[in-house]
Formats: sequence, structure tokens, C-alpha cells
Amino acid sequence: MMKTITRLHRAMVLLEYFTSNSWVWNTDNVNMLMNQLNPEDKKTFNIDVRQLHWAEYIENYCMGTKKYVLNEEMSGLPAARKHLN
Repeated sequence: MMKTITRLHRAMVLLEYFTSNSWVWNTDNVNMLMNQLNPEDKKTFNIDVRQLHWAEYIENYCMGTKKYVLNEEMSGLPAARKHLN
């Protein structure tokens, strides 16, 4: 139990800055770039976020955070998913 609490606390400390602040994003430069790309470049450099599959993106984001920020093992993931179901 202590190991779980320690991991949760570590995650909270690491992510506190990002979850406790307000963020404003400006996309003017990206929109300008998209308008200047020719059709071939638009295919090669797909930067239109409206075409993202957001559920898949968020899942990959969470997995990356777990693996690379929190340095957690991914081997226990299938068992955790089975437990949740």
C-alpha cells in the first residue's frame, strides 16, 4: 500500500505545475503555415489537429507519461485493465 501511495504522490508532484496553471494556446502561426502548404506537403506534414483521433492521442499521452515521466513498468498494464473490466 505504501508503494502505491508513494507513486501517486510522486505523480502529483511531477504533474502539479501542468495541472495547476491556466494555459492559453494561440494557433495563428500553425494556421498560417497550413494555408501556405501545397497539397503534397499537407499529406507529408499532417499538422491539422482537427484530424487527430483524440481518444487514441490521449491514451498514448497517458502511456508516455507513465513510462517516461513516472518511469513505471508497463508489464502490469494488462492485469490492471483486466481488473478494471
